[in-house]
Amino acid sequence: PHASGGLALGTYGTSAALLAILIAGIAYTHHHHERSSAEFEPALREETAVAADTSRTRGT
Repeated sequence: PHASGGLALGTYGTSAALLAILIAGIAYTHHHHERSSAEFEPALREETAVAADTSRTRGT
């Protein structure tokens, strides 16, 4: 309640606000992860190709 210094949102309002914060955090993390992995993807492909060439040369 407002009298106790609260926002008077109630159970449903509080749950909706927390759900919105959770969804925003997940969306931000997902977007940030895709951006950072796309940045390193060419380097990862290059490392994989080098490792494959090395294993072919060794005959393993």
